Amino acid sequence: KANKNTLLIQSTSAPLSGHSLKELCPAIEFLDGAFVDLVYKNPSDLFYEAERRGLPCIDGLPMLVEQAVLSQKYWWGESVDSNLIYEFLDRNGV
Repeated sequence: KANKNTLLIQSTSAPLSGHSLKELCPAIEFLDGAFVDLVYKNPSDLFYEAERRGLPCIDGLPMLVEQAVLSQKYWWGESVDSNLIYEFLDRNGV
């Protein structure tokens, strides 16, 4: 039975400390939704398995960028446009 319209979020720091979470990959066999891995640059095996299954996937980089924009607005009253940050990251291979 598929879990329709489900958003599965991997929010542990396990991939950052070398744990792939590979043992959890069978748990997304019936996922019919989207997958978010809040880790960026080092996503879990769950991310790659969800991607392999053709699920919409996103890593944690957009969350980091948007938090930076909101922090700048909070502290300084203004912020750089997030599109400029993404362009900078793309140019620098991040």
